[in-house]
Amino acid sequence: MKLFVAALMVMGLLGCGGGYYVPDPKTFTETSTLTWEVTCNYKNGFKIGFFSQNRDRCWHVMPEGGYTGNMSANGTTMRYGETKTFNINCGKGEIVCWGAWIPGTTSYWGAGYNRTKWCADCCSSCNGQTLSITLSGKQ
Repeated sequence: MKLFVAALMVMGLLGCGGGYYVPDPKTFTETSTLTWEVTCNYKNGFKIGFFSQNRDRCWHVMPEGGYTGNMSANGTTMRYGETKTFNINCGKGEIVCWGAWIPGTTSYWGAGYNRTKWCADCCSSCNGQTLSITLSGKQ
């Protein structure tokens, strides 16, 4: 599997900076939003980003809802005790996941840096809802 992923990375077929992206030609004809309220209870803080499971799209959103197509960007910094709201414009029904990491370490939450980790509960369907997460301790 690692060799396969490495080959896809070399060929440029993994989107958003190199995570496990599976292309899907599905086109979203309706748009919606997904709001994540994230609280940092980890003393050293972390970086966080969001990405689609359905297409090559990543949101390294600032609280204003910005977008970048590159998950390798810096992500959004979260500091201890801070809560930020991330509004994501996405296709109705699109699966959006989050990943958080501590730069320079192997510690992560959710799908981690560049969405390279598996997660059981870090994704949600884009249907106008608001979700809250609090991250603390190392994963």
